[in-house]
Amino acid sequence: MPRPELVAITLAFCVSGRPDCSPGTCQTLQPYFDCAFDGWGTGGGGNTIATAKCGAIAGDIVVRTGFQLPSYVDHGGQPLFFDRAEAVTSLQNLTFSTAEESFVLHAVAYGLTGDSRHIRRWIPKEELLLEHQWREYSVWKTRLVFEVAAPAAECQFCMHMSVPVYQLGGHQLEEPDEFTMQVSVMQRLVPVKLSSLPLPDLLQFLVGYVQDLTALAHANIWHDCHIGNVLMQQPEGQDVTFYWHDFAGSSFGTSKPRAEVLKEFIRKMNETIAETLAALDPTLSVPSLCGYLLPRHQRGDFEEVSS
Repeated sequence: MPRPELVAITLAFCVSGRPDCSPGTCQTLQPYFDCAFDGWGTGGGGNTIATAKCGAIAGDIVVRTGFQLPSYVDHGGQPLFFDRAEAVTSLQNLTFSTAEESFVLHAVAYGLTGDSRHIRRWIPKEELLLEHQWREYSVWKTRLVFEVAAPAAECQFCMHMSVPVYQLGGHQLEEPDEFTMQVSVMQRLVPVKLSSLPLPDLLQFLVGYVQDLTALAHANIWHDCHIGNVLMQQPEGQDVTFYWHDFAGSSFGTSKPRAEVLKEFIRKMNETIAETLAALDPTLSVPSLCGYLLPRHQRGDFEEVSS
C-alpha cells in the first residue's frame, strides 16, 4: 500500500506573526467540504478528531484540529491550557457562511464535545513544525516496516473567537480573540487491538515493531512508542497495514538522549512487547532483548536505566 501523500500545506502568517485571517486559508481542503460528519469525535493529548464519510471520493476520513498557541504568548517551556467548556461556548456563538467555515467549525465542535476532559492543551507552533519535520524524516530517511500516518491535506485556519489561556494552576495569562487552528485530514485508521489479531498479523506486528524501533533508534528518533501510537487498517479481503502515529511526543536528533527519555522509550517498548507476547501465548514473558535493539554504544545506557 502506498504511503498517504501530503497533498498540500498552507502556511498563512503575515509579517507580524499574527495569523493570516484572509478568506481561503483552508481551500486546500475543498475536496472534503461535501463529506458528511457522522457526529463522533474525541480528543488526544493535544489534538481533537472528528470522523466523516466521503463516499467513493475519499472514503472514511478523520479531521484533526489543534488550537495553536498565539506566538506572542510566552509559554516558558511549560504547557498552557484552555477550558473546553469555555471554548465550546465561544464556538456556539460563531456563524459560518462558506463551505470552508462550515467544514472546519463542525470538525472542531465534534472533537471538543466528544472529549471528556475539562481542560485541553494549547499547541506551540514549534511543536507543530517539529512533528512535521520528524514525520517526514522518518518517511524518507529510515527504512520502516510500518507505514507512517501522514495527512492527505493540511492547512491553518484563523479562528475569530475568545479563548482564555491558562497555566496549569488556573492562572489566566491571556485571552486572545483570534488564533490559528491547525487542521489536517487523514484517512481513517483504527487503534491496534492485539487480542483480536490472528497469529500471522500478531507476528507481523511484533517483528515490524521491533525492527522499526531499531531503525528509529539508529536514526536518533526516540518515538513515543506506546501501543496507542500505532494504528492499523485492514480493508475487507486485504492484508493488515500498521502505521506509526504522533511524531510530536518524541525526542529527536541526539545520540545521547536524557536518561528519562531513554527510560521512557524502553519502558513503552517493554510494555508493548509484553502485551504482544501475551496475545501470542500468555505463558511467555518479555525477553531481555530491548537493549539489543539499541545501537551498540547505547547498550550501557540501557543497562543503567533499566536496572
